[in-house]
Amino acid sequence: MKRKITIVSFLFLFLILSVITIFKPLSQDEGVFLAIAKGITSGGLPYRDFFDHKTPGIYFALFGIVKLFGNSVLVPKTFLVFVNLATVVFTFLIAKKIKVNGNIAAVFTLFRMIFFEGNSIIAEPFVILFLTISLYLLLQPRFAIQYFLAGLCLGISILFKQTAVVNLMVILLLCLITSKWSKLLMILLGAGTIFASVFLYIYLNGLVIPAYEQIILYNITSYPREHLVLLLSNLWPAFVLILPLWALFIIGLNKRFISNHLLVIAFAILPIPLFFIRHYPHYWLQIIPFVAIVAAYAYNKIHLRYQYLILAFIILVMIFPVTQIRRNIILLDEQFRITKYLNSLQEDRILTENQFSSYYFLSDKKPLNKYLYITEIDDWSEGAQNKTISDLQIHLNTVIIWPKDSNFAYAKNLQSYILDNYSIKKSYDQSGVLILSK
Repeated sequence: MKRKITIVSFLFLFLILSVITIFKPLSQDEGVFLAIAKGITSGGLPYRDFFDHKTPGIYFALFGIVKLFGNSVLVPKTFLVFVNLATVVFTFLIAKKIKVNGNIAAVFTLFRMIFFEGNSIIAEPFVILFLTISLYLLLQPRFAIQYFLAGLCLGISILFKQTAVVNLMVILLLCLITSKWSKLLMILLGAGTIFASVFLYIYLNGLVIPAYEQIILYNITSYPREHLVLLLSNLWPAFVLILPLWALFIIGLNKRFISNHLLVIAFAILPIPLFFIRHYPHYWLQIIPFVAIVAAYAYNKIHLRYQYLILAFIILVMIFPVTQIRRNIILLDEQFRITKYLNSLQEDRILTENQFSSYYFLSDKKPLNKYLYITEIDDWSEGAQNKTISDLQIHLNTVIIWPKDSNFAYAKNLQSYILDNYSIKKSYDQSGVLILSK
């Protein structure tokens, strides 16, 4: 009976995650990543033709999809659904390997994904897929090649996001402490294969300086850290809704589990300080599978009555994402209608405010310049606002997508220039969109 309820809960959560993935309008980050992938298919290069402070894994992952299916929104979303499913499968396998309830670990992983933006086509879902594969390979390995493959997966995860370097460092440190030199070398060889391949791509395309500046230098010098109070005030809803699962995680951190499964604990805890830079919930996806495994261990230690209560709580809380589905369908429909209107215009270039960067991917217009978004990181480092104003003065045949509420725009100087020099052609109430041109 208990197993059947768990399986039904899993299927229900997977259905919810799939639906909110498919019927969600493209967001800012999704638009940027898909637009860069689209640009690469046309001969463009990341960091030279498109500014972004992320490592290039997400562009490469989406490149093939965009190349084969063009501006399709459904295909990359479906791809993400299968990426998330693969992550859940490997979470299940890790849990079973260390004799933890794999079904519950899978349920907890899906539940957390729903509230931490696992339905977005961003780097983190890919990061955790390769982190879970690497950990699975490292648990009770039977062949030496598994260490190489684990290193390969760790390298790929870092290729998607820099913060995964913590996971690689943890494993290398443990190898050093235990004097497992051959395993250390195999892991380094695997990760090094990825790093060398990416560096070769960057070097051969003349991207060494812009890639270094955008991926490393500007992240250190120009990426603003939020005040802790502001950060916590934005994060608390996602945490409160899954509070019982965090409580289970804390309960699971007992001496016996820690001593027997140090890698799982390290993957669940050590990256956390890196998440207190900005308030984005998706940062926390990096630890979700490993937190879920520890919580699943604690779950099996509590009374059956409380186990049923937790599963009932999980199903009940799903009312929050479900109530957003209708709203998202309306916004998605409007996003398609805006795209259709944009494609009917004669202008050949497009400039969008950050939150509407999806139209760089969806429309048939060429981006005005390499700044697909303007925030502190490219404005402070490269003067993106002023350069964009200069580009608008050169390329008069540009259509602009801007928010109706002027408070939402970061680039206030650019906004003033646009509102003073461009006319409103059309507005959309649901999305809060203005379309402007000369």
